[in-house]
Amino acid sequence: MSSGTKLGKKLTEGEIQDMLRESPQEVLDKIEDRSSSYEEKVEMKEKIRGIIVSSLEGDFGREKLEEASTRDLLKLRSEIKEKKTDSKIERSSSKSTEKDKEEMEEEAEEDLQMLMGAGLADGQSKDKGSHIPGIESLKDQIKGRVSGGTEKEEETSDHKQMNSGQVLDLLDKYKELPEKEATVKTAHVMKGYLEYAKKVDRELTYSELADKLDDSREDEEKLGKYFNRISKSEYTGNVSIDPEEFIDTSVNVVKRI
Repeated sequence: MSSGTKLGKKLTEGEIQDMLRESPQEVLDKIEDRSSSYEEKVEMKEKIRGIIVSSLEGDFGREKLEEASTRDLLKLRSEIKEKKTDSKIERSSSKSTEKDKEEMEEEAEEDLQMLMGAGLADGQSKDKGSHIPGIESLKDQIKGRVSGGTEKEEETSDHKQMNSGQVLDLLDKYKELPEKEATVKTAHVMKGYLEYAKKVDRELTYSELADKLDDSREDEEKLGKYFNRISKSEYTGNVSIDPEEFIDTSVNVVKRI
């Protein structure tokens, strides 16, 4: 029995798979090191080529793969492996980003509660009909401070004094945040603020809020487009929005309302 045949029996598929975990050059070096003759080297290469071709022929076609050199096959396999690894990392990163997004929204909700006067006692229950905790209590507080003029006039005056200026200050602070955080927090705060300012009695989705905006006004139409893009991003995971422009548009809407 030839030495080549003996080597063929010793070189199991598991051993080849172990070799293939290394870089293309390292695999080629091992083939040289483990081969005591030209025949053994050819046999080992054929075994390795057969495994690689079988694993990749579904994507590239056996004929083209068989025309490639052993080095090229090893490089191709290595590149594909790296891409799959990168893809796994991206998916993992996406999950982490989603968690970060939730944290950003929680922080924005705290900002929203403070600027809307809803930073009530911890025991204060949330009003089920509104996106903003304690909103009905806030309305009662406003009505209770009527002094000179109608109840409606006082509520309107208080709304401008208590909310608009604070929202603008908050949006200005958001400009200093990283792009994604600035976008997420601006969207969350503006949604809550507009639901309150437009006296919406339930929490809206971003797309529903976009429909509520006045498209005859340029700033609201533009803001509505931003909300629609954010709505789509909740399904795709990707949103392309210039946070500075988004904040500037939000500022214009808040100033006018």
